[in-house]
Amino acid sequence: RPAINLLLWLNGVPNRIGYENNGSWFLSQQVPRPTEGYLADNYHALVKGLKIAPPCPPLKVTLNRDDIDWAEMEQQRLNIKDSGYILLYAGGSDLSSSQGLETVYPLESWLEIIQGIRHQQPDLPIVAIQGELDEAWVLALKAMDNNLKVSRTADIGKMAAMIAGANLLLATESVPLQLAVAVGTYTLSLLVPSLSKRVLPSGGELHRYIEANTGKVADITPETVLKKIWGR
Repeated sequence: RPAINLLLWLNGVPNRIGYENNGSWFLSQQVPRPTEGYLADNYHALVKGLKIAPPCPPLKVTLNRDDIDWAEMEQQRLNIKDSGYILLYAGGSDLSSSQGLETVYPLESWLEIIQGIRHQQPDLPIVAIQGELDEAWVLALKAMDNNLKVSRTADIGKMAAMIAGANLLLATESVPLQLAVAVGTYTLSLLVPSLSKRVLPSGGELHRYIEANTGKVADITPETVLKKIWGR
């Protein structure tokens, strides 16, 4: 932002690299801002200002030992350590994002998906991730399905460790989706068309998505999601 560029200049920082914008005259090195494509690639473009040419490496997180231990205890608490599990994240903490209500998936549709998974795989536990700001949607979903398990992750490291142990993360556009990419967990995401090429790396079978052709994630039917889960 122009204000940040100005502050860096006023503080005498000699090398100030950033995207070309309205405040770019305060920068010592300007990089053209990519207008499309995977966001990680776009951010990586800034290192060209340091004369670094290699392409963006895959997004990766190294898990903390304490977080791994916590996730193992959490799996034991939920009685899912030996069975595997599917994680759900409805984006409760991201409802104030720039995409707004277009990215929200209804609780009733989540419930249908949960019931459909149980019908196909009755012994596979389903767990909802509850972050710091997600209590409202998790409680509402739990009230609709008392058999739903809930993992309350106190911080992003514990959330990443819990995601790393999952068979599948089913989510809307959110921080957990990016953590799943970084730890290599199989994902199925529900996205609006403007995000599908922006928030997921291209290629590979680990990260699949369903586009909302109407522009609203709520219009994706539970039947479509279930078919994609089972590869039909």
